[in-house]
Amino acid sequence: MPKILICDDTPDILEMVQFILEGEGYEVMTVGTGIEVLRAIDGGEPDLVLLDLRMPGLDGYGVMRELRLQEGASPPVVILSAKGLEEDRRAALAAGARDYLFKPFTVAQLIETVRVQLAAAKRR
Repeated sequence: MPKILICDDTPDILEMVQFILEGEGYEVMTVGTGIEVLRAIDGGEPDLVLLDLRMPGLDGYGVMRELRLQEGASPPVVILSAKGLEEDRRAALAAGARDYLFKPFTVAQLIETVRVQLAAAKRR
């Protein structure tokens, strides 16, 4: 069963995404800060990280920078963000994200993105 780590500083978003993905059969962990993402990954690598960009302390860009500095392969990252400009999406992809979902996203968009990214990660 694939493990997905979700990081968002909004509890309602965390609960909603967790509910959806657990309903699809995924094992889900949730955290609320960028530092917690790094700790969680250090404790056992998830298959996919769903990451908000705007968070207090270490933001999503900082998390992706830290992941690039770690030895070995890091899990793929999909950004879930309310920053809805195309330049935001391009910047996140350039920073290492594999995909970008604008909030609000649909259940179908979330599930399809997760499926596609997990399948792509298996091929790497």
